[in-house]
Amino acid sequence: IETYAKKLKSDGVKESDMQEVYQNVTRGINGMSTTSDTTGDIKKGLESRANNVQDAIQNAYREQGGSHE
Repeated sequence: IETYAKKLKSDGVKESDMQEVYQNVTRGINGMSTTSDTTGDIKKGLESRANNVQDAIQNAYREQGGSHE
């Protein structure tokens, strides 16, 4: 979603669907317990990107393309 939010929008994916996936993944990450340094580092990396994903979704749907105001 972070990389392809605008493309997903142009392909007809609704913002609410992207938000739902984002929320489900975020809940899964937050609920995950890790048992090694490696998985802990992966979890931290995913957590740190959550805001970027949310921003990408919001930016994709904020841009109207054309003169819609």
